[in-house]
Amino acid sequence: MKLTHILGATKISRQTKENTGFLLANKKGSFCNFYEKPNSRHNGIFFKGDDDSRVFRTVESIQLLDKAADEVINNFFFVEKLHGKIKESFLMPSSLNSFAYELNKESEIDIVFDCKEIFDNRNWGRYYDIVREKNIALVKFTKRTDKREDSSNGYEEYSFYIAIRSDSDFLRRNDEWIERSYDYDLQRNSPPFSRHVYNALRMRGKKFVLTFSKNSSEARKECNKVFLDLEKIKKNEKKNFDAFMKNASLQTVLKSKKVSNEIKIAFANAAYSIEKLKSGNLFLAGLPWFLQPWSRDTLISSKAISMTDPSISKNIITNLLNQIDDSGRLKNFDSSDSKSADSHGWLFLRSQLLLQYSSPKEKHEVAFEIESAIEKCLKGIIHNFTKDDFEFNNANETWMDTSYGNDDRAGLRIEIQALRLNIYKLMHELSQNPKYKIMENVLKSKVIQNFWNGSILADGIGDFAIRPNIFIAAYAYPELLENEEWKACFENSLASLWLNWGGLSTIDKKNPLYTDSYSGEDNKSYHRGDSWFWLNNLAATVLQRTDKKKFEGFVRKIASASTEEILWKNCIGCHAELSSAKELSSHGCFNQLWSNAMFVEMVEEVFN
Repeated sequence: MKLTHILGATKISRQTKENTGFLLANKKGSFCNFYEKPNSRHNGIFFKGDDDSRVFRTVESIQLLDKAADEVINNFFFVEKLHGKIKESFLMPSSLNSFAYELNKESEIDIVFDCKEIFDNRNWGRYYDIVREKNIALVKFTKRTDKREDSSNGYEEYSFYIAIRSDSDFLRRNDEWIERSYDYDLQRNSPPFSRHVYNALRMRGKKFVLTFSKNSSEARKECNKVFLDLEKIKKNEKKNFDAFMKNASLQTVLKSKKVSNEIKIAFANAAYSIEKLKSGNLFLAGLPWFLQPWSRDTLISSKAISMTDPSISKNIITNLLNQIDDSGRLKNFDSSDSKSADSHGWLFLRSQLLLQYSSPKEKHEVAFEIESAIEKCLKGIIHNFTKDDFEFNNANETWMDTSYGNDDRAGLRIEIQALRLNIYKLMHELSQNPKYKIMENVLKSKVIQNFWNGSILADGIGDFAIRPNIFIAAYAYPELLENEEWKACFENSLASLWLNWGGLSTIDKKNPLYTDSYSGEDNKSYHRGDSWFWLNNLAATVLQRTDKKKFEGFVRKIASASTEEILWKNCIGCHAELSSAKELSSHGCFNQLWSNAMFVEMVEEVFN
């Protein structure tokens, strides 16, 4: 199959044998992703509920009764697929709970449903009621408990409606349950690996609109409106996309003669894939399954977000400054009971964006707000998470938040100390109180004494296992070592972490925990070999800053690998979560916020 990306007058294409897909979203929490062959229970059309935060899978697939696709064309805000002379077009209009599907000639399609809450894998108690009402096919889905899986039987948990309108009167009920095997879920070790889905309808036409609602009349109303206004909606989507791409920060890269077309298109895709993760004024950590705006992920990504929308980045950071609790930390996300060891550190690293984008009149007030938040943070962190001047964390509280064996990174970790040092540094700059400079110098001296052996920077006190968290430390607090020391540190560490395809292993390749192939949800490889694109891109940025000439080969190869993954692997146009260490691949979450964001930041710095 041929894959094509089109951005204005620039077009790039490549043939692939992989089962690739694409992802579209409506910027309010609903999204779709389709592959040539459905390969996951996370494929299909997903809608966020009208009145709650729940996300529901609705359509599993739309099957064009024709031969397999010859080409997928990524136009960024919509996608086309060619099947010989037949062209499909997919669009998820912004801020509407509708999905538009068009064909260039009248054809028949089967619409296959799998209605459920996104993470609910129960098989029983799924009821579909389909009625034809004038030009609308109205599907009512009801989920009831079933004694074969639940403690009660026949209790209605929820129901919702899918309204479908086409430009043809032809409709036939297939009424067929089929078993679908999901290869991607099998590869991830994420059961169940198969599921019965409902091939409900066969319809004919050129133009189809599907709309979700908990209310039948609202479903009909929006479906009809979108159907009648579709040309106007498409023009507005194009207008908004063109305006987004005209942003000065993006244009600096897109117009540069020093940047290849491939990197330009990957850069544009990554920037727009961040937009796909927008949900109101927040950003989801990743689609299709990281459905919350994680504080850590958002803060890491906020510099890239600020390039295209400084105001929303400022609002996110300002809101999080007010969410520091008495422990000195931030929740992972609003409804979470857990907190991370590094979100507050990233908050104050990124709070400098507030000063950067504030007017001269605002800066005094903004500085005071940051200073007050740091004061509250330090009061809690020093009381709850500080010992002998070091900041400690419990198991699975860093970004490497999974365990395998005894490897949970509890204790004193290098990037956590670097983030704390940056807090002291910033607080001294804001307050001019010398005690914070003293605290910075004391901790810096102790970190050097206990973590730096002149060759390697330890991942933790008592743990000289080589990991790429040293790059986070250098990014957060470059003053920790002299530039020549950083160079030596990176040279020695890259010898153990570098993957020839252009990435970093998450642990020394000689470490007994190292696993070269992605193992999925069992965590064996997750932070013990798997190469994370966000960290690869961050490392490239750090290497560029440290010695542009010396590390040029590493930087270029990382950029090339990330570009390759965005353009041609798995969910095209989106930067995935990670790759196996063994070879460049695309695994985990299809569209990961911080992967996209750090690629945007890296390209802007390295190639600008």
